[in-house]
Amino acid sequence: MIKENRIFPVIFWGALWGIAEATLGLFFHAIKPLGPWISGAVMFPIGFYFMHLAFTKTGKIHSMFGVAVIASAIKLVNLVVPGLSPVSTINPTIAIMLEGASVALVYRFVDMKKPAFVTIPVLVMSLGWRVLFVGYLAVVASNTGLLSVGTWSIAKFLVVDMILNSLLISAYLIVSSRKAELGGSNIRIQPAVSILTLVLAVIIQFGVKLV
Repeated sequence: MIKENRIFPVIFWGALWGIAEATLGLFFHAIKPLGPWISGAVMFPIGFYFMHLAFTKTGKIHSMFGVAVIASAIKLVNLVVPGLSPVSTINPTIAIMLEGASVALVYRFVDMKKPAFVTIPVLVMSLGWRVLFVGYLAVVASNTGLLSVGTWSIAKFLVVDMILNSLLISAYLIVSSRKAELGGSNIRIQPAVSILTLVLAVIIQFGVKLV
């Protein structure tokens, strides 16, 4: 029997990440040319936030990757949206999966509960998935997406966005650690709420692509 306190937080936070990806993605697309700068700075920290909440709730490192699996599965809904190329869906999905894998791997080997030492591990996780994603693009889809838009965009992705991500995530970890020391909230996530949030995320993901 799957324990409620492990699976449903993963579904809930993964669904919220999926909603964030769908709605903020539409918003950033609408505010060009600022959109790519803001998106690069905040989207991975947002995903990390949901993964960290799942880890805090379940105490299991693999739950962080599970959240990424849920969010990426929601992203795959775009494959059935008319007019969208498969690559425009698959590449972001791979990126989300690599984010989850990178975060879970760092948590596997580093005690992230010590805020004084989080900066280097956060840099590693922020850079790790980016390098892997660029490697994936180079092997599988070199003529699409990031690798097709020039050296500056690649450098921004690997360096500028990575630094901004790391600063935001490190600040969040320090603040959340202090909040935990003071006695953080222990919200119970109901199974029905998790499932309804997942359904809502799928609807939103499909709907925003039809706008």
